[in-house]
Amino acid sequence: VEWRKIIIGNHARPRAIFTLWLACNKRLLTKERMIRLGMPTDGLCVFCKMAETCQHLFFSCCEIKPVWEKILRWIGYVHTPTMWDDELGWIVENTKGKGCKRILMRLAVAETVYRVWFVRNRIIFQGGRKEELHWETIKNVILRRVENNRKLMMYCNRNL
Repeated sequence: VEWRKIIIGNHARPRAIFTLWLACNKRLLTKERMIRLGMPTDGLCVFCKMAETCQHLFFSCCEIKPVWEKILRWIGYVHTPTMWDDELGWIVENTKGKGCKRILMRLAVAETVYRVWFVRNRIIFQGGRKEELHWETIKNVILRRVENNRKLMMYCNRNL
């Protein structure tokens, strides 16, 4: 499976990599999946009140797209997210190789998916607010992950 290339060798936190793996395997317990399993839920995205699917939550939601765009622009990509399968293909294509930018992209994808899922769950289970989804929070996690990698840190300081 092509998406494995963004999982293997990823410098993100293990919990972020695992969440990305679940998302790629369509195993996250989204509200759409809860409905299919017969669990009671309103079925609505906590960010925009549209139907919550994995596709919608991570790439189509009007509250999430700007986060992706800012993260991608920060890394050096100009791209607007579209559909889940298209995005996975685009991400795999743009993370081939071992260049610093590609390594950062894999890291950013995992950490962004994790942060969206984390904030979504905080809103549902702990009364969190959608304002907790800041792209700067993701950026800071990425910078902390690469600070021990001299080559990546030099790239970040020079280009980001």
